[in-house]
Amino acid sequence: MSDDTSAVMPDAPAPVPVTEVQVETEAGTSGVAPATKGKGKAAADTPAKVKRVKIILDENDEIPPNGQFFGVNGTGYQIQPGKPVEIPEFLLGVIDTAVTTKPVTDENGRVVGYREVPRFPYRIVK
Repeated sequence: MSDDTSAVMPDAPAPVPVTEVQVETEAGTSGVAPATKGKGKAAADTPAKVKRVKIILDENDEIPPNGQFFGVNGTGYQIQPGKPVEIPEFLLGVIDTAVTTKPVTDENGRVVGYREVPRFPYRIVK
């Protein structure tokens, strides 16, 4: 047995480099996204089509005048309330999980509990 620790195992696959690709986000700023392993340049150049849905975000006192910002995996989405906008379908999950707590009162006006309500209600436009 030799002391050579740099020996290559015959059954081990060769290492494949992972690169990064510059992408343009919907907010207009560039970011870095991981590319596919290996040569895969064509796969990195053509992003997968994401299913989109058109919604109208309801007017809300919690939404700033310039619209509500949502972020998913480093990509930002600014949505103006009252205007139809096409967004990726996965963004609905973010909007749906944003809830706020409202008090529940009895007939005497006393708070008897709390309930969760959507923080940013929206309508799907077909």
